[in-house]
Amino acid sequence: MTKRTFLVLAALCFPIWGADCPMDTATPMGSNTPTGNANDNSAAGASEGTSPDSDWEQVVRLTAFDAAVHDLFASAISASDSVAVVGAPAKNSLTGIVDIFINIAGDWSYHSRVVGDTARFPEQSFGASVAVSNTRLIVGAPKYAIPGSFHIQRGALYVFANRGQVFDQIQILTIPDGVDDEMLGAAMAYDVDQGHIIAGAPGRNDRQGAAYVFRDTGGTFIQTQRLTASDGGQFDDFGGSMAMTNVWAAIGAANKVSGLGAVYIFERMASDYVEIQKITAPDGKSTDKFGAA
Repeated sequence: MTKRTFLVLAALCFPIWGADCPMDTATPMGSNTPTGNANDNSAAGASEGTSPDSDWEQVVRLTAFDAAVHDLFASAISASDSVAVVGAPAKNSLTGIVDIFINIAGDWSYHSRVVGDTARFPEQSFGASVAVSNTRLIVGAPKYAIPGSFHIQRGALYVFANRGQVFDQIQILTIPDGVDDEMLGAAMAYDVDQGHIIAGAPGRNDRQGAAYVFRDTGGTFIQTQRLTASDGGQFDDFGGSMAMTNVWAAIGAANKVSGLGAVYIFERMASDYVEIQKITAPDGKSTDKFGAA
């Protein structure tokens, strides 16, 4: 098997909120997904863009119809074809919601809203992470607690079936041996082609952190693996961010080495993910939080 190595090629900076970028960083011109701004307390923080000639331009600004200060609208976003989903995990005193927008003939508009099991446990930060495909919507609720128990912030993932832009809840994923303050679902990535979810639990084991792999088995997700960093330590927050393709998974540990931060690369080999590399910033400084996103 050919050994692959990931290299840091450039430092990128977005000049937002009035701040200038350092002269030794590059400024990206755009992105192929909607962008979010959870610090926009008006709850108008998600934008959709197009790139007709490689120059990106904003075409719409998505807002919540009942926007309120500190909702954290757009702290999590995902899009697939004509559907965009936007999380607001602090809505309604940390209950959380996810708003769904659809694109019809080039025009984006609000379509519907999904919520978690608010009757049994309201303050679960539903919408802290989201991922949508043509068939599924996955939503993280890191403060979810097991109903009828005193356990807190164990976290959960809600699975919704996309039935022609009608989203029906079909499953809630939790960890059988979960622990308090684990916060499963604080971050999450979904590979629809492989049917794999990797969900972060950065609070596990005194914030050393972990990530869990769930696999779609005929329409039902089951947990198949727990991932941890080979050099994990207390307060690393491993699993606080992640991204994945059909082969690779990148998992952030933003508090590694007192906030210097690190990203761990896992490769899918047969049915399991195996850590193959740890990436750090060559010019990293304490409190950089490399790997926070």
